[in-house]
Amino acid sequence: MRHRPAHPPLEERELELETVACDLCGGTETRERYRKPDSRRWVSLYEFPVVECVRCGLVYVNPRPTPAGMAPFYDEGYHDGRDTRKYLRRYARQLAFLPELDAQKLLDIGCARGDFLAYALSKHPRLQVHGVDAYSSGVSDERIRFTGKALPECGFAEASFDIVTSWAVFEHLHQPSRYFEEVRRILRPGGL
Repeated sequence: MRHRPAHPPLEERELELETVACDLCGGTETRERYRKPDSRRWVSLYEFPVVECVRCGLVYVNPRPTPAGMAPFYDEGYHDGRDTRKYLRRYARQLAFLPELDAQKLLDIGCARGDFLAYALSKHPRLQVHGVDAYSSGVSDERIRFTGKALPECGFAEASFDIVTSWAVFEHLHQPSRYFEEVRRILRPGGL
């Protein structure tokens, strides 16, 4: 069943859009690859242009919603239901990608309600878990330290995490290069 918002879809003129340069090389010349409507949430009927940077080949949405313009795409209830059997299988597969866990300090970028982190804690209760998500109002488990901001705005200390994860999030980020730089800064030497 597809989620349909309670309000009528936003018109293109109601969307807060911005045109951006390529995050990889800074190029501004692009060619359109295709257009994609929001066929999952139906927040808007606008068809978002997916472009390719002529200089380096990076593919991204342009123009795209501004960071503030992303809020309507994450309405109340967006993160609900992520503790169902289907998601628990997904979390088990995600956990299998990580090294042997014990008491490491783990950060999950775009943690939603923290359901993956809660699952990780159910298997490894000595973990120290932190979650960040700019579009979530909080987490479902009090053992998770939560910051409701974008990662570059969190101000974590240098070399403060053993493991940093981000499951199906980077394709939604504004300026992913800033996130990679921040992860490099906050990840301990030898971390994952």
